[in-house]
Amino acid sequence: MIIGSGIDMVEIRRIQRSMDRYGSRFLNRVYTAAEQAYCLRKRNAAESFAARFAAKEAGAKALGTGISYGVTWLEIEVVREPSGRPTLRFLGRAAQIAARLGFARAALSITHTAELATASVVLENGTTSVVREPGDPYRETGTDWKAVEAITDEQIREAALSDPDSIPVPVYDTPGLIPQVNVKKLRERLGLTQEQFAATYRIPVGTLRDWEQCRKNPDAPARAYLMVIAKNPQAVAEWLHPAA
Repeated sequence: MIIGSGIDMVEIRRIQRSMDRYGSRFLNRVYTAAEQAYCLRKRNAAESFAARFAAKEAGAKALGTGISYGVTWLEIEVVREPSGRPTLRFLGRAAQIAARLGFARAALSITHTAELATASVVLENGTTSVVREPGDPYRETGTDWKAVEAITDEQIREAALSDPDSIPVPVYDTPGLIPQVNVKKLRERLGLTQEQFAATYRIPVGTLRDWEQCRKNPDAPARAYLMVIAKNPQAVAEWLHPAA
């Protein structure tokens, strides 16, 4: 029986830009050593990395969490069965959540064009739990399944929010949290340059550039402020710059 499904699409050039800008720091944050070894053998590594990026996103959606809201990038791994068919392997918190769902198998389909990579995931339940390979530390350590069953959604949410390495995710993956705002699109919608936007809303231009170029992400107070600007930009500007 199907217990979860997810689909995701990513621009290959977005992954290529991250690889060019951050190199191994980006790869080590998102991909396991085995995934990197596989993709870097390809003529166009960015295509393979993008496909796995989409697969991880789709897998997290199938779990009902989304990346970072309960799980991290490295806790979802794209592996190949002996037949060569791709599938997902869950580790850590992802494995715990999968076990709660009664997970047994993951049907993964990945494809890409010259510009886009797409992945779809369907999770099925069964009599077995998460697939483990010999030597897997989680297999050797063992899991207290009774404790896993007792984990509540609130505990998963609190654990995700307390993780300093969690990557902010879109609003559809974070119910109850302050959503992300695309700062560049907001600025362009208002027809302002970076300097004009920074001066109007009293945001350091260097901080604004970091946000737009994804070097840094706005924290919760900043996201709340950006949401206010997005909803009523004129009122915020008038409040910050009252007429004489």
